[in-house]
Amino acid sequence: EESPIYARTSGYLRRWYRDIGSHVAQGELLADIDSPEVDQELSQARASRQQSSSQLDIAKISADRWQNLRKTDSVSQQESDTQTNAYQQAVANLAAADANVRRLEELESFKHVYAPFSGVLVKRNVDPGALINAGSAGVELFILAKVDPLRIFTNVPQAYSPAIKNGMPAYITLQEIPGQKFRGTVARTAEAIDPATRTLLTEVDVPNKDGRLLRGAFGEVHFSPKTTVEKVTVPVNAMLFRREGAQLAVVGADNKVQLRSIRSEEHTS
Repeated sequence: EESPIYARTSGYLRRWYRDIGSHVAQGELLADIDSPEVDQELSQARASRQQSSSQLDIAKISADRWQNLRKTDSVSQQESDTQTNAYQQAVANLAAADANVRRLEELESFKHVYAPFSGVLVKRNVDPGALINAGSAGVELFILAKVDPLRIFTNVPQAYSPAIKNGMPAYITLQEIPGQKFRGTVARTAEAIDPATRTLLTEVDVPNKDGRLLRGAFGEVHFSPKTTVEKVTVPVNAMLFRREGAQLAVVGADNKVQLRSIRSEEHTS
């Protein structure tokens, strides 16, 4: 599992605290962004909020005073209602000012970039002083990956797809780690055959606490399905899976490589 990490506020990168290869915990501080424009907007919004609060106090005093005068018929009902409406408008203005302050305070909190989950940083794209734009339109600050368990995807030929079941065991081998098998479990399949390759996309989850399996590496996945399909062993790099179906590269009598379609035949005795 991996996720690009973008900024939620615009500004300049002040400092980053973790570089590629760092194992970080959820909620750990990754970087700080300097956003002077947001700071100024927040100061202005707080001042406007204080102004709205003062106007509300004056409007309340005026509304109470005109209501008391109305009891003695010293003012008309329309004049009293005008002052009451002015007070209600002041209440609404203060609520709007409070909402604006809270919005900018949220933007202020986005100056600090935290890890959304525990994992390892596999990419860092910014340096101190770089201009940061908020949202996915800007450059991604980091890419964070969770490598335990590691999700491995493989394409199973259509002939063997009925035998692939969720929860069945599998093991993974890599050329760079000869003689060692990493045990995993089938987590899920696409439940659909890819028409271009005639294969079933299958996910195998493998525990990777020590981090020996690297994200993006290439390996081989081995299954032991219970199937009655007649097995013929050929080198994996001699097979092709195309829109025409499975094909095998063979050397003809003229010592030239030819592509031949693979098909099953039934024989009766």
